[in-house]
Amino acid sequence: GFMGIGFKSSLVYFNSVDVTGFGWSFTISPEMTGPVVNYSETLRPKWDDSLRLPSNGFTTRFHFYNAVDQDSSAIDEISEGLEKIVKPSVLALLASRGLRKIWRQLPDDSWQGSAVMKKMKGGYYLVQDFDAEEDHRFKIYKTNVQIRDEESLRDFMRSRNEVLQNNNMTWEELCSKGLKREVSIVTGSDQNGNPVPVGLDEDERFHSGLPVEIEFPFNFGIDSDWLVTPSRDNIEGDSYTSKLLLAIPDILAEYLNSLDPTLTPDERRKALSAIGCDLDGLRHLDPPLNFIDEGEEDELSFFEVLADKIGNIPFILCTDGELRSPRDTAYFEFPENTKKPEDIFSNIAIADPKAIDIETTELLQNYRMGRLLDTPSLEDINIEALRAEWDPKKPDDFFDIRSRYSNVTFHIGTGILGEIISQLGP
Repeated sequence: GFMGIGFKSSLVYFNSVDVTGFGWSFTISPEMTGPVVNYSETLRPKWDDSLRLPSNGFTTRFHFYNAVDQDSSAIDEISEGLEKIVKPSVLALLASRGLRKIWRQLPDDSWQGSAVMKKMKGGYYLVQDFDAEEDHRFKIYKTNVQIRDEESLRDFMRSRNEVLQNNNMTWEELCSKGLKREVSIVTGSDQNGNPVPVGLDEDERFHSGLPVEIEFPFNFGIDSDWLVTPSRDNIEGDSYTSKLLLAIPDILAEYLNSLDPTLTPDERRKALSAIGCDLDGLRHLDPPLNFIDEGEEDELSFFEVLADKIGNIPFILCTDGELRSPRDTAYFEFPENTKKPEDIFSNIAIADPKAIDIETTELLQNYRMGRLLDTPSLEDINIEALRAEWDPKKPDDFFDIRSRYSNVTFHIGTGILGEIISQLGP
């Protein structure tokens, strides 16, 4: 667990756990109140000097026993969980927390190194998997979130009500001090240090120290102190979660600002794909992750904050070879047999389709991202070219033109060309 060993998770499957290491040697074996574990007893361990100590080279040993359900598939579930843990990208996130080596026990009871993690300059991590033919490189981006609002703090306390007791802190002191939490994202990296997709499935991208079994629609992995349920298949606390999610726009802004301006179109496409997003996945998120797509009526939505953070960053490679921001690039694609946009808007270029992946294109075109693609100003409009499209002697032609460009607006998002055309009359 993020705040400790994670007994609540372990006690979903086992009634008892022995812990030894660093001079400690104790057992936690809480009684049950009906089918529910008496979690208060996890705070009262029983000291036992007879417990087996960690093997040479290890610092801590955990021994889980007395399975809750002898006929359950608990061991299989744990084995599957361990398979996820040893994925290189997950090891990179754990390496950012200080983990440096993974060992495994062989059939002859000896131990063999499984993976080594090395921290490199610039936030890069090298994962050497002894079973793989090549090393894996990742980059970790981090930011801190200060949580002070009462609703989020109450979410936290409902899940972590022992925090005040353990720190001899009153509720008033917590509200005054607030909570400081770190949010990290991980992307892949090629041999030249250029970002590439991390290669995790949707249900493997969300972490709280270790993977949490919920789907995350963005292509990168994310790690923070989420309020994870004991079974690690969901998180709690809508307000608290939304505050942590709002760190993503800050991290993505840092990510986009860090992109090398000399990236080739293909390298830039891969870099943008690394932070792409499954729009269908966005629309089917369960609470509290649904904040990403729905937001709250009385506060800025996730995408409004994202628009504010990245709208002016020049990361889109255009057909003329220049890098422009989303606000400076009104068009990404145009249907066939349509006049080029520079005929109507003289100063706006089209993004190079070889340098922007489809997912990122769709994300920027999404109806929630309309603020990223602001309506061009009047000086950008080539009035003569626009008038040339319309014959005053055939006023009905205007509606054909408007209809055609409204169709274009459907392809590029909300409130760009259609808004201007709608203001024009015969």
